[in-house]
Order: sequence, then structure tokens, then C-alpha cells
Amino acid sequence: MRKAVVLMSHRFDAPILGEFERMHEALDESDLAFVLSDGSLQPPAEWVQRVQVFDYARIARRARRVIGDDVLRNIHLVWIDCFEAHPQFDHYWFIEYDVVYAGPWREIFDAFRDQPHDLLCCHLRESSEQPDWYWWHEIHAPAGPVGKSQCVRGFLPVARLSRRGLECLRDAVAAGWTGFFEGLVPTLFRRQGLQIGDLGGTGPFVPAGCTGRFYTSVGDRAGALLNLGTMRYRPAIAYPRIAAGRLYHPVKPENCIVDAGVADAERTGAAIANALEQIRRHRLRLFAAERRHVDLDVLLQVLTGIDARALHDAIDRLEREHEGDFPYARLRERLAGLERLGA
Repeated sequence: MRKAVVLMSHRFDAPILGEFERMHEALDESDLAFVLSDGSLQPPAEWVQRVQVFDYARIARRARRVIGDDVLRNIHLVWIDCFEAHPQFDHYWFIEYDVVYAGPWREIFDAFRDQPHDLLCCHLRESSEQPDWYWWHEIHAPAGPVGKSQCVRGFLPVARLSRRGLECLRDAVAAGWTGFFEGLVPTLFRRQGLQIGDLGGTGPFVPAGCTGRFYTSVGDRAGALLNLGTMRYRPAIAYPRIAAGRLYHPVKPENCIVDAGVADAERTGAAIANALEQIRRHRLRLFAAERRHVDLDVLLQVLTGIDARALHDAIDRLEREHEGDFPYARLRERLAGLERLGA
């Protein structure tokens, strides 16, 4: 099965390009990886040959109707354009620039290599689970709006589409299907009898054996994906990669205080220590001002995307790998102190 790995990025910061290099390391000989950009910023000279620029104004003419006036809500149109330029692959991984994975990308690519799904993404939900999601009304078939009860949404900073899926999407857009892509694509695919699946969260769309495997997310009736989980809409995660084997989004270079790295225990330990110190100071300030404690898991989730249980597991791993090394043992003491502070 041949795959294309496409990094969607208008930026060329070193951490972003470093993550792309790690994606490239996961390729087989017959695969292809490149950066797809809107051309608003010039890549480093040595990257020019690895960057393909798209013209959104031209691409937007494919659709009968677009959402807003930029590419952000219409990314499926760029996917179609990319597919037509590179139609030879079985699977296409589209990954946004602010996604990182705490481990070798091959783990994810190989885990789903033989899965038959035409769409794999995060946080797939029926409209009945998130009836107040803002974008349901924007899903239109050629004859008009699609009833909300027939719709499903996903969260697509990371998405794998099959060749068959992209052919279906291309033909449907040409026929008049329009909408915010995170609702349009999964709804269209299911209505057309294609297979959709979740990359490892929770719910009925997750393939067997993948529940909770590659990311966490927490949704509400509005599907806002705020504050909680390793894959969310907002806020940016200051300390990514602490829990191994997890996808993280959004990770912005300017907001990343200490990137825990991939196989770098010292940086991982520093990220944990810094997160714990930020939590301690925030809780002390809030207690002094309002005489109340903020739950440890809430602050931990906001900063790192993980909860105390996942953090304990990360510290366990560091202690096993560095038995008797005081700095790592000290992390557990500091976490225990924060847990007592809120008791």
C-alpha cells in the first residue's frame, strides 16, 4: 500500500520542519512526503524542492459555495487538488503543521496500514452526541442542506483518506456538495457507503484494539474541544509529548515552553518539572486571591493535554529508565505535593 504524507503548513519554523523530517523517516521506498503551503511565506532554500504551493483562489472555483473567505474551513478543496496532482497512492495522510506525535510516526502509519477505512480522523461523533456543534447547518448536498440527524463530524488536524475516498470527494464537490470540511467529508463518505473510522479516541467509530490508543479528547454538546485532551481545538499545548504514543494538537512553536522531545529523557523531565512548577504557582496565586483550589487535572490538561494518571505513567517510565537518578525521583515527590495541596 503506497502512501503520501502531506504536511499542511504556511510556516517553516525549525520545530515544524523537524516534525516533518520524523514523518519522512517513516516512509517506505515507494512513498512520498512533501509540504503543502499557501505560499504566504518563503521556505528555507534547501526546502524549496520539498514544498508544493497551492493557489486557493483557483482551487476555490471547484466549489459551488465556500465557507468564509479563506482556506481554513475549505481544506478539502486543497486535498482534492493535491490528489489530482498525485493520484498514484493508496492512502493520503494530511497532517497540519501544529500536530506532533510522541513517538515514531511509523507507529501510527503501520497501525492503520491494513485498515480498510476511506477516512480516518479524530473525534468522530454523531450529531445526536453533539447537537449544538456550530457547523451542522453548513453541510449541503446538491439539492440543499442535509438534515442534522444524517450528519457526522470529525476533527481533522490529522486525517487519512483513501484514493477511493478522494475520488468520491472530488466528484461530490463537482456535483455541488459544499460545507465546512470537518462535517462535510465524514457525512458525505458515510452517505456514499464509504468507511469512516476514528484514529484511537473513544466511541463506535474506533477500530477494534485502538480505543484510547493514540490520543485523548473530550467533547461537549457543542463539540468545542476546548482545554481537555491531547487532540483539541484550543488552547495551545505548552508541554507536548510527555505521554508517549500520543498525538498532540495544537502545538505552536511560540507557545511551547519546553518541548518534551521524543526520546530525550532529560527534556521530558524538564517539561514535567516546569509544568508542575507552573501549576504550583497558579494554584497558590488563585488560593491567595479567592481562597479556593483549582483541580490539579484541570491545570494539567490545559498545559499538557494529559491528566494526573498519564503523568504518573510518564514519571514511572522515567524512573525505570533512570533508576536511582535523583532528579527523576524528585518529580514524583513534587507531583505528590501538588496532589496533597488540593486534598
